[in-house]
Amino acid sequence: MAASHVDVILCGICDDQHVSNVANYWCPECEEGLCTTCKNYHSLSKASRQHGIISIDDYKKLPAEICKIEQNCTEHDKKLQMFCPRHDKLCCIMCVSENHKECTGMFLIDDVIKSSRFSTLFDSLEKSLKDIQENIEMVVKDRKANLDEIKQHLLKSLNDIKDTRRK
Repeated sequence: MAASHVDVILCGICDDQHVSNVANYWCPECEEGLCTTCKNYHSLSKASRQHGIISIDDYKKLPAEICKIEQNCTEHDKKLQMFCPRHDKLCCIMCVSENHKECTGMFLIDDVIKSSRFSTLFDSLEKSLKDIQENIEMVVKDRKANLDEIKQHLLKSLNDIKDTRRK
């Protein structure tokens, strides 16, 4: 579901019970909205208490490309848990047993996510992006100053031309 195109998101659990409640939260793993009551039950359930719930406002701010990322395998409708570097593909457990028996170097997606949060590469990338942003801001500021200076030179030249014509 593309977040930027949706105005009102209903609670998926309530909607399944034919009750229309507006969702205040979004569960990316379940791919559905949750009202406050259902969010509390969702957070208490053993099966879903580890899900990273976000507010609907934050969900709506996400780019459409992010919202389109599938959480489940399109072939088996199971959660994508593994990554196969040989095929450059995300896999569910069924995919691994059917199509990736001979593949080596497969790893759990959750491990990569956990390690990437603490990775020095991640910190380095974040710093580089901040530096690039600062450089862009400086360039924009410099170009604006150049335009102002050019306008001043233009006005001075026009005034000089007028003075020369008068003389």
